[in-house]
Amino acid sequence: MTEPSALRTGLVLAGIALLGGGLRLAVTEAVMPPGLVGDELYYLGTATQLAAEGEHYYPPYGTRAAWPPAYPWLLSWSLTPQGSGRDVQVELEPALQLQVAIGTLLILATAALALALFGRSEALVAAALAAVYPTFVAYSHFLWSEAFFAALLTGALAGVVWGQRRESAWGAVATGLVFGISALTREVGLVLASVCAVWWVLTAAPAARRGAAVRGALMLAVACLVILPWTLRNYSVLERFVPVSTAGWLNARSGNTLSGGSWLRADLPTIRVFRNTFWDIPGEMERSDFARDQTLALIRSEQPLWILKKLVRTTALLFAPDSFVFKKISRGAYGDVPPRIVHWVVTLTVAAYLLVVLAGVPGVAAAPGPGRRTLPCLLVGATLALHVGLNASSRYRLPLMPLLMAYAAWALLHRQRLLESMSRRSRLAAIGVLAIFLGFCLPYFVPDAISLWTRGTYVDPDRP
Repeated sequence: MTEPSALRTGLVLAGIALLGGGLRLAVTEAVMPPGLVGDELYYLGTATQLAAEGEHYYPPYGTRAAWPPAYPWLLSWSLTPQGSGRDVQVELEPALQLQVAIGTLLILATAALALALFGRSEALVAAALAAVYPTFVAYSHFLWSEAFFAALLTGALAGVVWGQRRESAWGAVATGLVFGISALTREVGLVLASVCAVWWVLTAAPAARRGAAVRGALMLAVACLVILPWTLRNYSVLERFVPVSTAGWLNARSGNTLSGGSWLRADLPTIRVFRNTFWDIPGEMERSDFARDQTLALIRSEQPLWILKKLVRTTALLFAPDSFVFKKISRGAYGDVPPRIVHWVVTLTVAAYLLVVLAGVPGVAAAPGPGRRTLPCLLVGATLALHVGLNASSRYRLPLMPLLMAYAAWALLHRQRLLESMSRRSRLAAIGVLAIFLGFCLPYFVPDAISLWTRGTYVDPDRP
């Protein structure tokens, strides 16, 4: 296949980004004003406080570091507060326009990652997938941090792939800087940076491994230096060592509630009681201690099958064809949505996800080049392992979807080469992964899919 020229690639990519940005803007205007649910309220409230008072603080719960700071800080630049104190108000539209810009940036970042991994043709196909992917489009009017984190992480991964070939210390510094900002958006960014540093060493020639280890250490050191001022601020304010945020034990307690009628589903009444008790505790660190003690007690009570139960449930929650656009619909964020619109949203969202997975998994198994099969396996494995201990939802896989889109693009462009490019072990691994996805993750979502189709809500509309 002949690669397009650099000029043609740039022009086509610009067109894809404009179309994708226009689609996001049109959808955002069509749903204005969307209701806010869950962490959106925290991010907007904290950003409002930053814009009004210059302080990272969420007045309803009196928290100073409950969630990471980078996204509220970015969001605050789009807000113009009116009033003062608890009566302060902001206009939502500029914040949503910022989200549209972030969503458009994610299209370009996806293209950069596919270009680094494969080539120009794959970059254009991956960008096209990102431009029309329904969940990405929806996140362009969500005030969650995932879209911003996904753009940062995808850009950092592009830097990691380029750095594997160029072996540049300055490249490691630049990539570490982006990873540091990503970790201030979602803490998992530092975990994934560590995975990438290991990948550099694993894929280096024996004589070059020392240099790869040094560059990896440099990248991680820069990322930690980016985080350090916020960590010192937390120590000053909270009088505890809190690297980024205090929400970890809250999420772990929610994710380890396995005592319901079926451990494959959340025990919602128990979680609600816990969360009410949690927020009634006056001190931020006292809340964290309370959640930690409860989490460890729950884990002990579920032994020796805890790890098996959590692995199975986390796999289902992370990789089932769910999307937070369904949560917004289920919670009434768009008012009364006509059934035909719900049907279209469910159909397009699930179909797009299936396409990316069914093309991306074989793409990973057949991908050419040093370490191209290892990198996504390490990143997905680390994400899965982390969320086994914590909480899990479809939202936490979103930052890795651009990576899978890059591999899906390669598979779609090289369909005839897929099987011959796979080793026997890779072929068996791909079959096993797809069997788990089609035989377990997909059926796991069927009850909610039927409920959305018939009632316009999840089986439990208020589930987290």
